[in-house]
Amino acid sequence: HGYLTPVDYRMLADEILLSQKIETEKGRRSISELNKTIFIPRRDEEIANIIARNIASVKNPQTIIFCSSIKHCNRMAEVIPDSFAIHSAVPEKERAVRTEMFRQGLISTVLVVDSFNEGLDIPAANVLVFLRSTDSRTIFFQQLGRGLRKDEGKESVLVLDFVANCE
Repeated sequence: HGYLTPVDYRMLADEILLSQKIETEKGRRSISELNKTIFIPRRDEEIANIIARNIASVKNPQTIIFCSSIKHCNRMAEVIPDSFAIHSAVPEKERAVRTEMFRQGLISTVLVVDSFNEGLDIPAANVLVFLRSTDSRTIFFQQLGRGLRKDEGKESVLVLDFVANCE
């Protein structure tokens, strides 16, 4: 009925199955073990590049990136230029300052953990990135809702949903 901003939803998947094992000279190692030592930094950089490519066509991107953990959030903040982390390990006053700066458009990208799910209204948010999975429809719709508010000049909300394993 035109009450919400149209959604451009893009699902992006990788080919790594965490249950796989790889044979090495020292025995079998799981993909999750290899991720910790080899693939995570490379994957984080690739995700940052994919995000940058996808938002290049968005006019004045105001991006909220939902991360799975504080550690993950901090890692991603290191590879995404001009971004700020907002999570429980950031002092409350600093979280409030960063949130207000994002609301006013002084910060274009925030990475969040277990926040921005509800009780927050930032109509200018026009890019949402899901780097965490959830089995909760409620949390998914709360996070999606952060970009659905209409705003002057906002034509649509771009949603990039990175799913590591569609299963």
